[in-house]
Amino acid sequence: MVFDFNGGSINYTYHHVAGDEGVKGTFVVNGPDKTITIVDPFILDYAIDCTNPAATATGVFEIKLLTDDLMVLWQDQKDGGTGWGWSFKRKGYNP
Repeated sequence: MVFDFNGGSINYTYHHVAGDEGVKGTFVVNGPDKTITIVDPFILDYAIDCTNPAATATGVFEIKLLTDDLMVLWQDQKDGGTGWGWSFKRKGYNP
């Protein structure tokens, strides 16, 4: 998954396997609410049995950590804190 601002626009590209062409989408960041909304394609296939379609269909993730090098996202799936966590690092970043 690649997030960038190339070409003066907000871009998100989902790669199913390394080296594929990827599926282009976009995202919206809400700074005050600390959320990011993925606008097609979804990060995770929301039809998978272990996900909550009502949650994933919104594409909204909480931003738990955001630095120049790292981004950690969370999306609740059930009551009680069960959900999906995603960690992203800047290309070339090796802590």
